[in-house]
Amino acid sequence: MALSNWDTLAFDSEGKPSRGNFTAPNGVSVEIYKNWLYVRRPEMSKKDAEKWNKLTNWSNGTISQVDDGNVTIFGIEIKTKRHALQSSVFCYIETREYTGPPENKYSQSVEHRMCGIGCGGFISTLGWLKDKHPKVYARIDPMYFDDKKYMQFTSHTNQNDKWSIDFLGYSKKIKGKKFKMPMPYPEAGEMWTGVTEKTATAFLKWLKTVAPKEYYNKIDIKNGLRFNQGDGYFADNLKGEELNATPIGQAGQPTALKLINRILPINKETENEVSKVRKRTSCKRKR
Repeated sequence: MALSNWDTLAFDSEGKPSRGNFTAPNGVSVEIYKNWLYVRRPEMSKKDAEKWNKLTNWSNGTISQVDDGNVTIFGIEIKTKRHALQSSVFCYIETREYTGPPENKYSQSVEHRMCGIGCGGFISTLGWLKDKHPKVYARIDPMYFDDKKYMQFTSHTNQNDKWSIDFLGYSKKIKGKKFKMPMPYPEAGEMWTGVTEKTATAFLKWLKTVAPKEYYNKIDIKNGLRFNQGDGYFADNLKGEELNATPIGQAGQPTALKLINRILPINKETENEVSKVRKRTSCKRKR
């Protein structure tokens, strides 16, 4: 499930952990989804929703997608910034609700806010190498990190069970290169980090430039709870499934990854059984 590749860290109006969903008093909502934001208007008529869906291929009353920059829609001010760390989107959302008496409605108001991060939750192969094997990482010429010239992928050799990280030039004129990876190569679970402290720190630095001081002071990353977006989906749609939200640095394996790890041993056993049957069949044929 694609959502299981993504992580969320969000805070509500009071600076408390949030699921990354913001609903304004007028019913319009904003959701951190992967590494962008969706704006939804659930009360849209069925006829209007069908027309809009044909134009945009969006569903569930989605009326807008915000990737980067600032926008005000249905009275909701949305500020976002894309960041290179973990392919993140940072966001700050605010709307004002006027609560004064009918004869002087605009004399009183309440601000509703949310801020947060939507980001990739798996560390890249290069990121893992830099963190766990800095000496090996230092041997790679930085010119290969230019993603406009080189495609990066990993490859495996069955003969000696070795892994390498490969840089392939997009043009035949650009010569690629392979670098041997230190063993053992990490399992997928080791590559899962969720929102990292480094990304959260960069988010706080940005938030200080866009949010009111009284709100910014409420945000304490140490009290934040990040969660895997795929886990959020399972918690909302599977009976008995609870959301595993944890502090930064304590991310466990996503539910989807746990399910895959349960299935793989079964597939291995099945493969062994099939291999035995093939051997027996082969022997009978030789006779």
